[in-house]
Amino acid sequence: MQLLFHAISWYLAFETAEIGHARGLIRCLRVDRLVLVNEDGNARRSSDADHDDALARLQRLLHVCGGLFFGTSLDDQLAVIQPNGGRSSKHPWDLRNWLFRCGAGIRIEQPASLRDLQLQQAREVVALYGSSGPANAQGLK
Repeated sequence: MQLLFHAISWYLAFETAEIGHARGLIRCLRVDRLVLVNEDGNARRSSDADHDDALARLQRLLHVCGGLFFGTSLDDQLAVIQPNGGRSSKHPWDLRNWLFRCGAGIRIEQPASLRDLQLQQAREVVALYGSSGPANAQGLK
């Protein structure tokens, strides 16, 4: 589907066929580790529209996950690319959840959208306690 450079290596992003589904699981493998085993020439062919849809899903997964591992479940991938921004309590495997578990122990510098989301969540937590919360009772802000 597409070649991607990440960290120090080139990766091939591809879509696997999923029986009973119009879309397939998107995966990435390092190019220098690819081996063709018993290739029979029966490659999956798709229309330009299907290819464009898969590329759009890949871009969304890259944005949401922050890396090249997108999980092993097609249902999880499709849930993450939904309009709600991948925020589903049923599918909490993305990079944001892992980063935000660190709380104030991590400073996100890039991408700006992720940094802004962390700041927004921090403000919402402070707003939960209001002016009479336990933090203010101890003189902390």
